[in-house]
Amino acid sequence: RLGEGGSGLSGGQLRRLALARLLLRDTPLWLLDEPTEGLDRETGRDVMHRIADRSRGRSLMIATHIRREAEIADRIVALDDGRIVAMAVAGTPEFEMLLDRLRPD
Repeated sequence: RLGEGGSGLSGGQLRRLALARLLLRDTPLWLLDEPTEGLDRETGRDVMHRIADRSRGRSLMIATHIRREAEIADRIVALDDGRIVAMAVAGTPEFEMLLDRLRPD
């Protein structure tokens, strides 16, 4: 049984439910916090491809430490202790360097 606010679901199940709700809403901005945390590599990559596809025409911001989630970005902003320490645009060596600092799949 599910209770109010999703009680009865695990953390991973709550993330999947929140993601499903997001995909059903027509909003101009999506803010995601490690949307594929806890998923295996193949499933996580599939979810990220679907997010990238469904987010066309929207602004998408993802807070993450996971490389597969950052790979779809057109820009990476690295933070340290709440301060911007680096920024890079996709297709540049700096972008690849920042991707390499993230946790692999």
